[in-house]
Amino acid sequence: MFQDYLQAALFEGEGFGSAYEYLVVERFRRAFSGHILRPRHIVVDGLPERYGIAADILLLADWCDASVTILDWDTSRIKTFKEVYAKMCDHGVFSTAHKTVDVHNLHWSRLDSMLSESTNDVDLIYSKEVFQTIPAEERAGYLESMVRTEKQVLLTVPNGDNPDHPTTSGLLGVDRNDLSRTVKAVAASRKYSMRWIDCPPASSGNRSRYRPLKPGSKVSIAERAISSALQLWATLEELVPDALKRRKAHIIALTIY
Repeated sequence: MFQDYLQAALFEGEGFGSAYEYLVVERFRRAFSGHILRPRHIVVDGLPERYGIAADILLLADWCDASVTILDWDTSRIKTFKEVYAKMCDHGVFSTAHKTVDVHNLHWSRLDSMLSESTNDVDLIYSKEVFQTIPAEERAGYLESMVRTEKQVLLTVPNGDNPDHPTTSGLLGVDRNDLSRTVKAVAASRKYSMRWIDCPPASSGNRSRYRPLKPGSKVSIAERAISSALQLWATLEELVPDALKRRKAHIIALTIY
């Protein structure tokens, strides 16, 4: 699985760090997926601010034979996504058979209207490192717009307790307590789970690689060893106490179901 994520990350211009993030987020999703382990239709409510453009979601759709709807309000992010998507299709990493990928230049506040016009087969709404870009006074509304659909929500945000974000990744972190209060305010009747995840050996935003890699390039023995080590690390990470994860985890993962 890690090799698949690494190949997807390379199409985005990323590497081992992004591939590791994709792996641990998917492990978190599967742990709380309930009856929708294999979603039929995934809505991405905003593309990532930085470090990738949701190639892992395309992989998930490919594995599940699911359709994908991309909703974003930034034309440059949409353009980049379409370029990555085209490359993945051209190289056979993503198959277009039996599924569709629709992209809408639409503000998050229009999510309700967009879903009401769909076939209502959506079963997973994914917000990938977008929450921190929403003005603080609008964040509750952004989350509520997803909760209101009564679909499963998967949201990831940069961990505000990780000191590397301001200096290395350049991402605005979110305080877990603030996020928890927002969830309780807008989703009081729903179940939810929240975890600190993504604790790789490298710091947040570190783009160092063993050597420059290109999509489709032959993976060396050393790179396979790194991939195997990181896959094992992802399992061991789940055993790390929260007291340590709090300042080491790159992201906070939330699912509402």
